[in-house]
Amino acid sequence: MEKDQNARQRRAADAQSWPLAARRLLTHREVSADGRAVFGANDGKWEGFYRDRWAHDKVVRSTHGVNCTGSCSWMVYVKDGIITWEHQATDYPSIGTDCPEYEPRGCPREASFSWYTYSPSRVRHPYVRGALLKLWREARRRLGDPVAAWAEITGDPAKARSYKRARGKGGLVRADWDEVSELMAAAHVHTIEKYGPDRVAGFSPIPARTPPRSARWRTAARSMPPAAPAASGRTAA
Repeated sequence: MEKDQNARQRRAADAQSWPLAARRLLTHREVSADGRAVFGANDGKWEGFYRDRWAHDKVVRSTHGVNCTGSCSWMVYVKDGIITWEHQATDYPSIGTDCPEYEPRGCPREASFSWYTYSPSRVRHPYVRGALLKLWREARRRLGDPVAAWAEITGDPAKARSYKRARGKGGLVRADWDEVSELMAAAHVHTIEKYGPDRVAGFSPIPARTPPRSARWRTAARSMPPAAPAASGRTAA
C-alpha cells in the first residue's frame, strides 16, 4: 500500500517537472539548478541577425499601385537588389499654415508591398479569359489585321455575348505579353476610330471610396452624346 502511494507521488512529481527535464535534453546551453538557461551572454549572434534584417545598401523613392492611384511617396530600402523594408516619406513640401501637412502619408498596403512583390502567389504573366482569347486568335489569324479582328468580335452580338457571359467564371488562360499588348492596342484603336478618343478612360479603383464616384462617372458617360468618329488613316494589313 505504501509502495503504491509512493509510486503515485513520484509519477505526479514527474508529470509536473517533465517540461524542464525535456528542456535539459533539448538545449545545448548550460542549465541552472532552477531549470533556467541563459541565452546570449556575451554572444552577438542575435544582434547580427537583427541588424542583417534591416541592413540596406541604398534607399530609393517609390510608390505602389495596389488598387491605388500611387500618390504616396515611400522610401524603399534595398540590399543586393532586393527590397528589405519600406517606410513613409516625410519630406513633402508644406501646403501652408491653414491646412494639416501631408505626412505621414501612406497606407498598410504599401507598408507590406515587398511581401506582394516576392509573394509566390503573385501573378507574373498576363491572363486572358479563354473564351475571348479563342475568338481573338481565330479572327486575328483569318483577318490579319488586329483592329479588324477586334471589331468583328465586338460587332458580332453572338461572339460578344459568348465571352461576356464567361466573366466571373474563371477560365483565364495564360498568354504572352506581345499577344496581350496587341489585343489591348487593337481594342483602343477600334474604340477611338468608332466612338472617338474621349471614350477611352482609365482609372485605378481605391477600395471603399471609389464605387460611388465610379458609378457617377459611368452614369455621366452614358448620358454624354456620342462623339463624332475620328478620321481613320489606318490601312488594313
